[in-house]
Amino acid sequence: MKALFVGLGSIGQRHLQNLKALYPNDFEIYQLKHSNNNLYIKDGEAREVENLAKFYEIKELTDLNSALQIEPDIVFITNPSSCHLDTAITFAEIGANLFIEKPLSNNYDKVEYLKQIIKDKNLICMIGYQTRFHPLIKKLKYILEEKIYGSITSANIEWGTFLPSHHKYEDYKKGYAAREDLGGGVIHSLSHELDLLNYFFGKPSKVLSVESSNSIIDINAEDTVFSLFKYQENDKQFVVSLNLSFAQVYETRSIKISLSNAVIILDLVENELKVFNEKGLIDNYLVNESFKRNDLFLSEMKHFINSVNTKNNSFLTIDDGIDSLEMAISIKEAINANE
Repeated sequence: MKALFVGLGSIGQRHLQNLKALYPNDFEIYQLKHSNNNLYIKDGEAREVENLAKFYEIKELTDLNSALQIEPDIVFITNPSSCHLDTAITFAEIGANLFIEKPLSNNYDKVEYLKQIIKDKNLICMIGYQTRFHPLIKKLKYILEEKIYGSITSANIEWGTFLPSHHKYEDYKKGYAAREDLGGGVIHSLSHELDLLNYFFGKPSKVLSVESSNSIIDINAEDTVFSLFKYQENDKQFVVSLNLSFAQVYETRSIKISLSNAVIILDLVENELKVFNEKGLIDNYLVNESFKRNDLFLSEMKHFINSVNTKNNSFLTIDDGIDSLEMAISIKEAINANE
């Protein structure tokens, strides 16, 4: 099979490295190159190489027509978020299966058109929300679905991180995450948490949000957002708060869910899930000692390739990407309503 990568920045190279590691002889791999970037990136470190395609032993294409002529079986869309939809449509129209790095897009234009192409041509389209493959996220999903500790009464999801520390080898202000015109800002860039909101709780009935931009990182997009979501579950209501920040110098990432019989706290930095009742700690779940963050991306890649091979995917489809995009748009609309 032929695999094409459109965008080989940090996340694009991670997917390329994983594809080659898992399937060393199964793919003829191409890169559609749009810049002179030859930075080899792995584990947060980067170094210049003479030619990135030669380094990875893949074939380099320099124009769109050449990329279309090879008729790729799968396309990894890992360019800036603002380019995702146009790129996806271009290759879906020739029958390529799609892996679209999160978010699906930064706007809703052409989303329904892409969805229709995918349906008409029976294509696989997967959105890159790898956090769903985390073993403790799976455990939490099971606990909530089975109502092991009762019904949800409230919840808080928060992710605070420091954008200047993400890619220390580059000027963070020039990266897509810092630029609204490229689909950046904390809402879209940390949209894993929006996907988890939909995954655990479904669609809210009401959204309230405020945002701010802190001078300490000085980016051309929102860097801190606080939101409240109202949910209806049968005859009961509950509220979920969401806090996202690019301006927090010490990273924290957690999910706290209050249930009728317990409180669950999942720490995604320490990789630990704890369950408390009125007497204290009653359950404690940890990941395997050998667990590494890249395991999430490896599981994601295996799922995608298996979906392509079997022509069957019901997990992280374009509908999930649309749900997260609609959530992002709802947050932005709520912010604008408060201004």
